Amino acid sequence: MGRFLLLSPGLRLTSAADLQPGRTVLTPSPRAARALGAPPHTLEDQARQTLSARGLGVAPPLLAQRQLEAALREVLEITDPAGTARAWAPTLRELLWTGVSAEALKKSHLSRAREQGVVLEAYQGRLQELGLVDQAAVLWEAVRLNPRRQALL
Repeated sequence: MGRFLLLSPGLRLTSAADLQPGRTVLTPSPRAARALGAPPHTLEDQARQTLSARGLGVAPPLLAQRQLEAALREVLEITDPAGTARAWAPTLRELLWTGVSAEALKKSHLSRAREQGVVLEAYQGRLQELGLVDQAAVLWEAVRLNPRRQALL
């Protein structure tokens, strides 16, 4: 039995060749792309293209770590910026991934959340000066840029 993608009643996609010209197939994995005979292209790839078109890039992990250390040094009085950055990184990554803004955190009634908002703002500001965004924020940053509509599948 052949594989197909049911798009709507009566419309089946069995390969990328069935597509109308000008449409891009978004696939969650190379395996899914291979099954459709389409080149692998994820939503994150699409977001990176949007960022790139606006002159932005994704911060390499080591550079992101260094910028986080610098932001922590700038905002908090700490003695071990590298260790503090390693401790803070998972939390900030999660905040970026979920799209929580630094402004919203800074308005919180919780002191820890306000502190995270200040650090997040400093960190994102440092990356922005370099024309970069954090890996975890790629999708949200692309959305904020209000990209042009495209025919996707």
